[in-house]
Amino acid sequence: MKKTAITVMMVSGGLTAVLIVLWIAGFFFAGAAVGNLIHLLLILAFVTGFGFIVGAIFFLISLFQKKSDDL
Repeated sequence: MKKTAITVMMVSGGLTAVLIVLWIAGFFFAGAAVGNLIHLLLILAFVTGFGFIVGAIFFLISLFQKKSDDL
């Protein structure tokens, strides 16, 4: 479970970083034709940020979870 949690956090963090960079680049390079679609990237960045939080919760659960060998 720990490996899965780390994978979820890394993928979500990477997607969040890429979407934020694209959102910032959209302000510099996009014309008026794009309109509010630039803000869609910011919304998607927030959504993938929630994936990072879920991965962190899974990671904490895996740290405090009792092993079946200890029983």
